[in-house]
Amino acid sequence: ASGTHVIKSVVLVRRSIKGFRMPPALSFDERRRVEGILIDAFRSFPATLQGAYRSLYGSGSCGVSSMLTDREAAELEAAGILWSPADLWYLSSGCARQWPDARGLWISEKDDCFVRVNEEDHICVGAIATNDGIQGAARRAEEVVCALEYGMQKAGYAFARGDSLGFFTSCPSNVGTGVRPSVVVRLPLLSARPDFAAACSRLRLAGKQSAEGGQWTLTTIDAGGRSVAQAVAGFCRSVR
Repeated sequence: ASGTHVIKSVVLVRRSIKGFRMPPALSFDERRRVEGILIDAFRSFPATLQGAYRSLYGSGSCGVSSMLTDREAAELEAAGILWSPADLWYLSSGCARQWPDARGLWISEKDDCFVRVNEEDHICVGAIATNDGIQGAARRAEEVVCALEYGMQKAGYAFARGDSLGFFTSCPSNVGTGVRPSVVVRLPLLSARPDFAAACSRLRLAGKQSAEGGQWTLTTIDAGGRSVAQAVAGFCRSVR
C-alpha cells in the first residue's frame, strides 16, 4: 500500500511479567501489584519518553486525581488507544474481573506511543505513526519495551518467556514475538472485489472494516517463530 492509501500505522507489543498469573486469572491484589511494578518502571523512563500514567475512571488503586475523565476516555477510545470491556471475548476470558480496578494507560507527551496496563496482558505497548510508517512505529514501540524492561529489571522483575516458545501472552496466537503490526488503509476499489478476503488470507493478513466506507485495518496473522524485525518486514511485504 502506498502513502496515498495508508492512514496510519500501528505496532502493538504484548508482554507478561514473570512470576504472575495471566490477567484472566489474576487476583485483586496481584493485579494491583502488576500496576505498581509498571508505574515504578514508567518513572525511570528516559527524557525521550516523557509521559504520564492515568488510571481508568472508577479504579480505586491510584486516587481520583490520576483518573481519566469521561471526555478523555472517549477521545482515547475513538483513537484506538483505550480498550473497552464490552468485547465478548474479553468478558468471557475473565480479563474484566474487578473492572476497572488497577487498569490504566501510560501515554507519551507526543501521543505517539502508549502502554496499556492489565488489559488482555499485563503489558501492551503501542506505537502510532502517520509519517514514519510501520518501521517508525516499530522503532518507537521497541524503545518503550526496552525502557520498560530496564525499569523492571532494576526492581528485580523480568518479562515471561521461554527458549522455545518466546514471549508468553494470554492469547496463544500472540505467543512468540508478541508483536502485531497493523495499518489503517483506504481501499475503496480493492476492498469491493469479491476476492479481497481471499487475497488477505493468502498474504497471512486479517482485515477488519471500519465504520467509514472503504477503510480497513489490516494486521498480521502470525506472531510466533520470528524476531520482531522479521515480523515487521514480513508484514510490510504483504501490504505493499
